[in-house]
Amino acid sequence: MSGVIDLPLVMLQKAQHAAEAAAASAKLLESEVGHRLTSIEARMVGVEGRLTTLAAGQSAHEMSLMRIADTQSEHTARFDAIDKRLDAIDKRFDAIDQALTGILQKLP
Repeated sequence: MSGVIDLPLVMLQKAQHAAEAAAASAKLLESEVGHRLTSIEARMVGVEGRLTTLAAGQSAHEMSLMRIADTQSEHTARFDAIDKRLDAIDKRFDAIDQALTGILQKLP
């Protein structure tokens, strides 16, 4: 046996053993944690579905509030128009009242 050590061969063997150990650790980790990750992923999909449903509900509520705001705006416009008509009628009644007061003053 010679006293010469083939250093590249030794390094290659150590690297191969380290790679095999890393692969074995990864397989062990995947077998122990893999199902948990799958379970967490399934739960996240469920949460995502619920969030989508909540977003749709919020959108529907937003649309309802917008329709209510539109209705209130229409009612405000109608009430303003009614107020203008009532002011015109009030002016007519004032004119009639003044005319009747003038007639009453002319009577004996």
